[in-house]
Amino acid sequence: MPRSRVLSGLVAQRDRAHQRGRLDAERRRTVEPSAPDETLADWLDHHGPRGDPARIETLELDEILRATAEIALAPEERLRQVAAWLEATLVASDEQPRAWLALDRIYRAALKLATDDASVHRSRAVSARRCAEALQTGGPGAHPHRDAALARMRAVASDACSEAIRCAPDSPDPWFTLGRLRYGDRSGGPAVALEGFEQALVRDPAHAWSLLYRAHCLQDLERWREAALGYADLPPAFFTGARAWRYEHLLEQRAWCWLRANDVARATTEFEALLSRWERSPALAREAWGTHVVEAAEGPLREALHARVSALAERAKAEQDRGQTSPWPGLVSKPARALQGESERGPEER
Repeated sequence: MPRSRVLSGLVAQRDRAHQRGRLDAERRRTVEPSAPDETLADWLDHHGPRGDPARIETLELDEILRATAEIALAPEERLRQVAAWLEATLVASDEQPRAWLALDRIYRAALKLATDDASVHRSRAVSARRCAEALQTGGPGAHPHRDAALARMRAVASDACSEAIRCAPDSPDPWFTLGRLRYGDRSGGPAVALEGFEQALVRDPAHAWSLLYRAHCLQDLERWREAALGYADLPPAFFTGARAWRYEHLLEQRAWCWLRANDVARATTEFEALLSRWERSPALAREAWGTHVVEAAEGPLREALHARVSALAERAKAEQDRGQTSPWPGLVSKPARALQGESERGPEER
């Protein structure tokens, strides 16, 4: 079964991030935050603008720059970080594309100050893409001119990627951002997106985001062995903090790719190791549980996995029934039914 882009991180992963009140910082610079970055983040947490798109679109940006003037960051970088800070709230707004326009006004003001700032161009591309995804998932009736708005947002994102590449041709980050944009575009998808991730890796072979999404693309394209090896190239140390839940997905994806590549012995070993992790620490599975392990336990690896997957599902259900844990997304409803022999299951989540 091909791996859908929804399953690989477009919808399910973004929803989980929203539920937690955060989004992975794909856009952010790969260097560690500086003291001024931390100072501005603290200022935003305590004094940053808040409100709906109507309020954000009338922000006095000069006042923000004056209030943060003592922070040792260029004014365009301060505006970029203000927009990035507002993004999580505005992406989730029901008022798209108005929310995106409010964000884009801040980016355009930053670009007036520094036309060739690659970070601003790249951040603008990410915000446009995320707002477009939010508008698209809202359905055709979400906005009377939805298709035209989506086309405009995607065009802005694409142009911003091109400008970021022009401004920083040796950096992997703009190429990753371009690949990520293409990955979510149904007219292109993984086959087209792959070039962006591979170009990023030419510039930095250790660029972890590009390694991850390159492996996603290879799995989508059913290049199973290459995908499994691609997942194996990712350093576990990358998956810390807000990204920790992705590592559990990666382990499941890698095992599934080995199974689809007909390396049953390796797939069995990796699925068994994953289940051992989850049996020791069930919290690791709570937000990561996908259906590949269930597919394997229902099918070719039933003898090796079925009893253990069933036991883990029942353990989670019992904990939830006792109110000891929050619900495991997809675990009780789908795997429990599947392992009881039901064939009807809801959409997979990865």
